[in-house]
Amino acid sequence: MVPAGTPAAVKQRLHAEGAKALGADDVKGRIRGLGVEPAAPASPEDFGAFMRSEMAKWGKLIRERSIRTD
Repeated sequence: MVPAGTPAAVKQRLHAEGAKALGADDVKGRIRGLGVEPAAPASPEDFGAFMRSEMAKWGKLIRERSIRTD
C-alpha cells in the first residue's frame, strides 16, 4: 500500500521489487513455514480492486452488526 497520488512509476517499481522478493526460494520457504502458500503477487490495479472489495464487504458487516473497537 502506498499513499494516494503516488506516481505510477513508483508503484510499478515497488510491485516489481516485491514480486522479485516473493519469488525467492528462501522467502517462499519462510512463508510456507508460517502455514501459508505463497501466491503470485497481484498487479497494483488488481490489488486495489481487491482491497476496495474487501473494505465494502467487511464495512457492510461491521455496520450491520454495529461492531465497535474499544
